[in-house]
Amino acid sequence: MKQYIASNQLRLIGKGWEIRHHLRKLAASGDDVLLSRFTKELPPVKVTLGGSRRP
Repeated sequence: MKQYIASNQLRLIGKGWEIRHHLRKLAASGDDVLLSRFTKELPPVKVTLGGSRRP
């Protein structure tokens, strides 16, 4: 699993179970300030699935 931290950005790359495990470790570590900074300041991301656009 890879973790990239930039200003106001936390990017986790890996399998779903690895990311869930890492987020649980961050939440349990007591470092809520770091995790809440990334989750509260950023707007939600809209994801579109599929390559074709239908009218």
